[in-house]
Amino acid sequence: DHDVFAVNANTLTKGTVFSSVGTTLFNMAINPTSGKIYVTNTDSPNEVMFEGHGDHGGSTVQGKLSLSRVTILDPAGPSQDVQHLNQHINYANLHTDGGANHAAINAQIQHSLATPLQPTISSDGNTIYIPAFGSKKIGVFTRAELEDPNFEANFDPTIQSADYLSTFSGGPTGLALDEVNNRLYVMMRFSNLIEV
Repeated sequence: DHDVFAVNANTLTKGTVFSSVGTTLFNMAINPTSGKIYVTNTDSPNEVMFEGHGDHGGSTVQGKLSLSRVTILDPAGPSQDVQHLNQHINYANLHTDGGANHAAINAQIQHSLATPLQPTISSDGNTIYIPAFGSKKIGVFTRAELEDPNFEANFDPTIQSADYLSTFSGGPTGLALDEVNNRLYVMMRFSNLIEV
């Protein structure tokens, strides 16, 4: 499962190869300060079959179809570190269960980022913006947060999501950061508008 390849631009020879970065890779950006590469992706449990209740097939992916993540690649290592953005979700609680607590499930949605796309990084490398195509949000992270090797232990989306930016329409994809004027321009694919 080889996912990301370094290629020498002069000789076209293959360099470092990163494996198991994610199931579906979306975009990459290089932090200008640390030199680390941020790869937005989703990871799907493809070894688990079927989507129903699991009564007939013996297994189900219901409730945990894919995880939204950013994988941090360090070419200097080389090494990689996977950051699961929605670790607050209890994937065992299904909305189809009898007596399901829909208020709790909806609360989880409020802190979630679905389908992370093109990261945009401030010129000092300290602030990272990630549009979440399926969530109407822009995830806002510090470099220290995103590159923390103990991200899963130290990052709590129910708290950190207070820093996320909400959009009016859905499908945020591309970002353009105007640091001089303190503006972030967001391409919205559902409405075909630019939000500021």
